[in-house]
Amino acid sequence: NGSSSSWCEDGSGSFTDAEGNTENWTFTFDKTTGCSTEISSDGSSSGWCEDGSSWWIDQDGVMNEVIYDESTGCAVSTSTDGKMEGWCDDGTSWHQDDLGQMVEVTFDESTGCSTEISSNGSSSSWCEDGSGSFTDDRGNTENWTQTYDEESGCTLRIDSNGSSSGWCDNGANWHEDAEGFRSESTFDESTGCELTLYSDGSSNSWCEDGSGSFTDVEGNTETWTEVYDPETACTKTEYSDGSASSRCEDGSSWEEDSSGDRTQTRFNKETGCGITTDSSGNRSGWCEDGSNWFEDETGSRTETLIDEITGCGTIKFEDGTSSGWCGDGTRWYEDETGSRTETSFDEESGCSTTDYLSGFTYEGFSEIECHDGSNYMLDPEGVKSEIVFDQETGCKQILSSDAVLSDLDCFGMNEGDDGFEFLEEFDEETGCMSVTFPDGAKETNCPDGTGFFVDPGGMRIDRVFDESTGCVTETFPDGVSEVFCPEEELSLIN
Repeated sequence: NGSSSSWCEDGSGSFTDAEGNTENWTFTFDKTTGCSTEISSDGSSSGWCEDGSSWWIDQDGVMNEVIYDESTGCAVSTSTDGKMEGWCDDGTSWHQDDLGQMVEVTFDESTGCSTEISSNGSSSSWCEDGSGSFTDDRGNTENWTQTYDEESGCTLRIDSNGSSSGWCDNGANWHEDAEGFRSESTFDESTGCELTLYSDGSSNSWCEDGSGSFTDVEGNTETWTEVYDPETACTKTEYSDGSASSRCEDGSSWEEDSSGDRTQTRFNKETGCGITTDSSGNRSGWCEDGSNWFEDETGSRTETLIDEITGCGTIKFEDGTSSGWCGDGTRWYEDETGSRTETSFDEESGCSTTDYLSGFTYEGFSEIECHDGSNYMLDPEGVKSEIVFDQETGCKQILSSDAVLSDLDCFGMNEGDDGFEFLEEFDEETGCMSVTFPDGAKETNCPDGTGFFVDPGGMRIDRVFDESTGCVTETFPDGVSEVFCPEEELSLIN
């Protein structure tokens, strides 16, 4: 394939891949310290010594150092990014992230089971016989048993929640949930196809050549074929209902439904930006720097900007309103007059706090809404008033200590010249906040860092915030994901 490599007796060497990218390294050994050092051309380096200690530095300068204690039989690895981990000859180990969250792992040779205990109170165990358990931080436990039948070549797993599953050496597998819904899959080596049958009568199949089919509970069947064109580097899928789609290695793609309506996406590697257009005249775009925008057939535009340093996003609308969010769950909203609110969520108390900063009748007040259903307002002096919801108007009202009702500024539901403007909904069970905007777009953010944005044309962008790294991953409908981290450039995941 054009790649090559070389190794020399002094430990140096090089590797060149099929695209011509070359990496080389040098190796030295210090007899006085008993340590070896390897330095790579990409800026990373590593070393190891006869006493069992070692270290390595990645391309970004993050250093990991490992020290082995012969008296305890344990090794400890510390990293300059704040992470630590350790492991011992007896099979025990532990690791700690940069936020101080600790996980301890022990192995019991008498039972053949490994147990993992987290500092948040959750735990899990896996045993050599295939059994195991998991307990969440609230004390809810699920366990399972697993057995292998040599005669049939199949493994059976039974879970305490009533579900069960099995898989066999010949590729067959099945699963049955706690409600009794069952699926069975078999693989035919002669055709290269896997067939899955469901207990409700539906079925689907996938083949190694990319073709497949799906039959619903009423017997309606859809089939498709998939063909790859090496000249264009595109894969085209055609469906039995007349629709079709294509995805190319350069990031471009298109979809066409059975009525001929077409959506096309083009990606420019030089700019790192993609643009999607549809038959109705709607256009949307996104770039590797995290920014994206949407423009409908009338030219009305919505734009999203990402701050690479803070990891926060801002959505700007044509009417002058804007909203924003950060990976830690905080968010804000500002209308066209500059009136602004800021909202934060406290995981420990399960409460969301919205501060009315400027431009509102209740400027300086704070609204608190908690998972337990409580909802109240604090004035600037800290005086507490209950908040009730008016079903007829869809607005919140403040109930003072002397039982007087007064309208809140209806931040949750506003009405403008054209009627409905935007709706803010808080899910007490999940702690997620959803905002529906004038153009039909919807944004949802949850306290665990997950969320998504759906533009007026229905394109959905999923977001996941990694608290340990401070990075946010955005995944687009075409499967392309972008990762942006504080003070780092974005990366594109194909």
